[in-house]
Amino acid sequence: MPKGAHFLTPEHKSFCKAWKSIAGIIREDIISLYEPVNDGFVSAKDAEERVNQVIQKVTDIQISALTRELGRVPTQSWSVMRWNINLAVWPVEGVPKRSFPSTRRCPDCSLTFSCSEQHWDLVKTAHRQKPCRDSWSKQSQCAMDVICAADYNMGHSMTTVAESVAPLDWSPEHIQPSWVSLRNTNWHKLLYSDLKSDMATNYGLRMSDAQLMPILRGATENLSMSMTILWALELLNTDTSWTKKSALNIHILGVTIAELVAIDMEELLHRLPDVKLVNAIHCAPSGQADDLLKGQHFEPCDECQKRRRALHLEFQAKSYKTYFADSGSSFVKADLVVAFDPKCYKDNIDTWQETLGVLIEQKIPTVFTSYNYDDAVANAKFLEDVGAKLHPEFRLKKNPWASQVPKIEPSKVTGFFAVNEWLAGGFK
Repeated sequence: MPKGAHFLTPEHKSFCKAWKSIAGIIREDIISLYEPVNDGFVSAKDAEERVNQVIQKVTDIQISALTRELGRVPTQSWSVMRWNINLAVWPVEGVPKRSFPSTRRCPDCSLTFSCSEQHWDLVKTAHRQKPCRDSWSKQSQCAMDVICAADYNMGHSMTTVAESVAPLDWSPEHIQPSWVSLRNTNWHKLLYSDLKSDMATNYGLRMSDAQLMPILRGATENLSMSMTILWALELLNTDTSWTKKSALNIHILGVTIAELVAIDMEELLHRLPDVKLVNAIHCAPSGQADDLLKGQHFEPCDECQKRRRALHLEFQAKSYKTYFADSGSSFVKADLVVAFDPKCYKDNIDTWQETLGVLIEQKIPTVFTSYNYDDAVANAKFLEDVGAKLHPEFRLKKNPWASQVPKIEPSKVTGFFAVNEWLAGGFK
């Protein structure tokens, strides 16, 4: 957590006051949750999962108690609590500090801690050598921690140099002469040469691989959504006729306006040179429609403008079912509907069921992504329970076009998540 992060704001003062008020009240409930973890009759794998479940329950108890005390759901300070849960649980008067020994930091990554030398000896080999489920190339948790630290340091340094520039914001600018399949390539093959050349030519920077990789990974954060769209279109279509359409209609479900604007939709134009218009419609019943995004044309790069190509972005503050009904005969069937990282199995369930009903009935090509494996499993089950017949290429598959910027899972002792990390399910 960066030093000084919302620690002097009025919100922080109210949060601390509420935290002090509830600490003694929830203490026994929290301590009792940890007792079954130490019964000594479970495997290491089961113990890890049990600890993760306990920490999640502790977080839920804390959030519920804070919500009652504050009279509202905690906002910014909520993230402080989730990522510092082992420290936050114990500021209770009467608990002697000596009963909670100082944590031991992993000397390699400095992002994983144990409570004692003895416990560190039990887990250090697995931490350093066991492949992490959420890694891309069978890296260990320690190696993934190192990547997280490198990405944070690069982003922080770039923001410090120029606060007006989004950290790690880079994308290739040239237009492909023709559509090239994504089946036999990956992020490194796609971006590395262009990135290295661009840094040397336009910025005068001759960078080593160690310096380039955080920038390359950062570029995948915004490109992931457009590349996932292209990947889904390629796999859900039996030929390449979609690459030659004059207009491509993409409907996006459940992201915020800020996330929608951040999607590098121009990449679709750059990789599909025969497409003249990308028409993106975003539906979200909980969102607030911005007048600027109601049927707004966005100017692409100079080269695309010379070729009279355009991006059209539209925001609909309504569910997809309502949008479909309101459109009537003017409804244009999407080439693809995509939901980026929703939790449809737990959030707005009725709305998602209605939306899926329309998508399935109208046979509209659709894909759902997820932040992590657990969300992907739950989302896939939800899709199938509603009646979707999932395409084998999309059911619980690692997304080759996921963001390569890993983030440490909150409220867990292991694990990472990333934008569009998993393909939960797709159908047509």
